[in-house]
Amino acid sequence: MSVYPHDIHEQTRQVMIELPKGATLPMVSEVEASGLLRVLLLAGAGLAVYGLLRSSWPFFLVGVLGWVVLLFRLFLFRMELREGFEEASLNARFELKRTSIYAGQTAMLQLVLDGIGRDLRVYRVRLRHSAYVQGEESKDLEEPWWLRADERNSYIFHIKAPVMGKFALHGAELYFEDDWKLFRTWRYVPAHAWLRVLPKIPLSRIERRGRNVRTPYRQQSGAIVHRVGTGSELRDIREYQPGDSRRSIVWKQSLRHGKLMCREFESEAPFTSYVLFDMSQSMREGHIGKRKLDHAAEVGAAFAKASLDQRDAVGMISFDGEVFRHDKPGYGKKQLYKVIQHLEEVQHVVEPEFANMPLSELCKLVGDFLFREGMLARNNGRSPARPKAIIEYVWDYLLAHPEMGFPQGWESEQELIGAVLRYYCRGVGLDLPYRYHQWVTYKAAGLELAIETAVKNLRSGQLIIVLSDLGDVLHWDGILRVLKLARQRRHHVVFLSPFSPWFVDSFQKEAPKDKSTLSKQQAEEEETKGILQEILTLEQWTWRRRVQKMMNTLGIPVLSVKPEDAPAILMERLHRLRLSNRG
Repeated sequence: MSVYPHDIHEQTRQVMIELPKGATLPMVSEVEASGLLRVLLLAGAGLAVYGLLRSSWPFFLVGVLGWVVLLFRLFLFRMELREGFEEASLNARFELKRTSIYAGQTAMLQLVLDGIGRDLRVYRVRLRHSAYVQGEESKDLEEPWWLRADERNSYIFHIKAPVMGKFALHGAELYFEDDWKLFRTWRYVPAHAWLRVLPKIPLSRIERRGRNVRTPYRQQSGAIVHRVGTGSELRDIREYQPGDSRRSIVWKQSLRHGKLMCREFESEAPFTSYVLFDMSQSMREGHIGKRKLDHAAEVGAAFAKASLDQRDAVGMISFDGEVFRHDKPGYGKKQLYKVIQHLEEVQHVVEPEFANMPLSELCKLVGDFLFREGMLARNNGRSPARPKAIIEYVWDYLLAHPEMGFPQGWESEQELIGAVLRYYCRGVGLDLPYRYHQWVTYKAAGLELAIETAVKNLRSGQLIIVLSDLGDVLHWDGILRVLKLARQRRHHVVFLSPFSPWFVDSFQKEAPKDKSTLSKQQAEEEETKGILQEILTLEQWTWRRRVQKMMNTLGIPVLSVKPEDAPAILMERLHRLRLSNRG
């Protein structure tokens, strides 16, 4: 993992983007009064009123003097904030305590602040980040964090990303208070950075049962590796095993030994594999880190690493109703980086075909983000900017940052505006909701197209792995057609299918509740919920068996995947299937 600093706000100031007419930069939050301050204000007011009613000038003067002291403390607090923070040459950035982090592991992220003008007291710090990153809860610090003038100030966050990917860290909210704990306010510090999280399985090794499964030195050094199961060179004559081709049976040796014997071949030719990755809505159900999509991404990354270490070629196609991205087969570390980048893009989808949002909602989402980041607002910073100002700002921003790209080939003005907003969301790491399709033929068409694309780009006798839960796939005519074509070209096709009730949280077994503590209505609801879960699970099992029977007629295995199935175990199962000559 690595953090790539990309100070968007600093670049914006350097380019000097002009704000649209009628827009103003947001003001900071107003000063809030603590509970102690309210008590003191009431006490001062009470003493002053009591002195006036009783004609007791000492009480009146004490009350007025108390208010004057509090107002003076407020003035000093505002001056400290202005000199120490607002007018200071502040430099904020994120630094990592570790050089690498894997999905599910906790890492220490350090916020570094330089250029503070005066000593300031911070009682709470809140991190702003992508929805895929889990940070600490925002609560008051046990001991205040003092920002010292002209020193390097740092604060450590403990963060965790349950899934692999590339996620945005936007900045941090700093909550200030004065020395007497009377006045409080907060300021936002932009420090945009990218957090890259690697798969749970280290890409330098694969573990099984606590032991490393290492790549042989000959494969790492680039020496020729002989493969068993394919090719034309005779390796040995051994006993027939289920899965061996009938054409490899040696009848003379079989009669001599009284049992079936077959030839075993080896080859030096590399193997090519295609991973077809289902990125649909049914794969995204559940909590982040426990979804079928997350487990499938780990399996896809582990398979690519293992295959590339054996000097094989690996390609990847992600699909839903159509092909999202296609990486043709390649070799080496460069191809592994492509696969990892491919799986990262699956997490952040902004294309309208996959993340459909009305233009008004998309504009509101971007406007709220610009308002929170302190980049664009109206009404003296009290509300987000209007749609026209938002679009003009984002348009100018993309033109000032060519590395973020600019949409080409648009057909209408509305389509161009939507594309501009989506490009900006992708550039700053703003997550868009994935859309759900109610058309029963949508996902089936995408799976058919993905298999057909893989078959066109493979020579005969290669491997196609489909990572899909097969949910919402109800029309199989086109899929069976392309699968028959793949089998005619002697391709090995394997379905690795996460079974929904094992992944979705609503189907996971909960601890039994004490019925004595539940009301009659609650007990009936729990019983009804359990019955519905059993019925739905049984129906899904029935559908899964029907699919397996259809695939078995073509000699295609459908392996049901559980959350506890380690990718290394699945790799061994795929390796055995690949070595068996099913053609």
